[in-house]
Amino acid sequence: LLAYHFLEYFKKEQARPELKFSQETLRVLESYLWPGNIRELRNAIERAVIMCEGPMISSEDLPFAVGEKERVSFYEPELKKAIIHFKKEFVGRTLQSVQGNRTHAAKILKIQRTYLSRLISDLDING
Repeated sequence: LLAYHFLEYFKKEQARPELKFSQETLRVLESYLWPGNIRELRNAIERAVIMCEGPMISSEDLPFAVGEKERVSFYEPELKKAIIHFKKEFVGRTLQSVQGNRTHAAKILKIQRTYLSRLISDLDING
């Protein structure tokens, strides 16, 4: 129920009224333990809406269900490594979704373009 609420909110925010969850995505959302509770769910749905390239949000658009390799690295034992991994993946996918346009990516991420450039450099992102 909350997942649908956040989906509706971010569909409006990103002007993506056609977006829906795939059945697989719903199963993943229901089976995930949500250690970060509502805030983690909200962030996951926001990321999925931004990263989704078609009308259907797949489990690959979620930060914790990309695949076994990604799932392992998402749960790095060290918080700092996990945050770096997430930032690199999130910024990289956002840049990819706008064909490398840093100004547009910065607007989507709601950060300054100069900060985005620094993130790209610091995280060694090809963008």
